[in-house]
Amino acid sequence: MTAPAQDQELAESVRRAARRSVTGVTIVAVRHADDTHAMTANSFVTLSLRPALVGICVTPEGRMRPHMRPGRRFGISVLNEAEADYARHFADRRRPGTMPPLDQLTPGGPPLVPACAAYFVCDVAYTHAVGDHDLLVGSVVDCGVRSTGTPLTFLDGEFGGSG
Repeated sequence: MTAPAQDQELAESVRRAARRSVTGVTIVAVRHADDTHAMTANSFVTLSLRPALVGICVTPEGRMRPHMRPGRRFGISVLNEAEADYARHFADRRRPGTMPPLDQLTPGGPPLVPACAAYFVCDVAYTHAVGDHDLLVGSVVDCGVRSTGTPLTFLDGEFGGSG
């Protein structure tokens, strides 16, 4: 087997194995000029409590990446099971239909899903190329719990709840 074929086989094996790990689902959103840019991410991770840092992974050529530069403020909405439509909309590259509404907690703040389970307001602190993705490290400036609904989860390529 050639090296590229082995790399592809390993990549597919990693994908199949990782799909067996249940993750939460988030919407990452940033405002640029008068536009809102958002994406669904299940790659969210808490990196540190002191200092408060979180991480998300994005593809370098994706639509979000140019807007996520150091110092840029962005929002992360942790979704409830009832918000699966947000996840589906922002996961679809075609963005079918009308964009679901996003709100701001404070004037000029980042866009957030209105009834999300929890939220994080962050400033991009660092970006790191990591394989075929970029790891964006956000410095948390505000966060909170907004509802106690059943969390939206992602397992085997499907959205579901933990209940």
